[in-house]
Amino acid sequence: MKQVEVIKIIRVQWPRGKGTEVDPCRTVLQYWDFDGNLVWEDDALAVNMQAIIVSGVVPAGCPDREALVEKIQAIGAPGAIEDESPAS
Repeated sequence: MKQVEVIKIIRVQWPRGKGTEVDPCRTVLQYWDFDGNLVWEDDALAVNMQAIIVSGVVPAGCPDREALVEKIQAIGAPGAIEDESPAS
């Protein structure tokens, strides 16, 4: 490690989501510097959505799967949207 320093940062906690199975209500954490720049956002749903978008796989047991597939296709996700199901 080349350098480590302690810095001051602003942590903001706020609600996000529409209250649906695809977009549930949740708490999002944002970290801002004192110049008003967003440094980091912690939204667990966004991380899960990114993994689905990159892989193109919507898990078979996903609640409201059809709505999720539509949402992913609407943003132009690469790859085919497939069920993730165990091999028979």
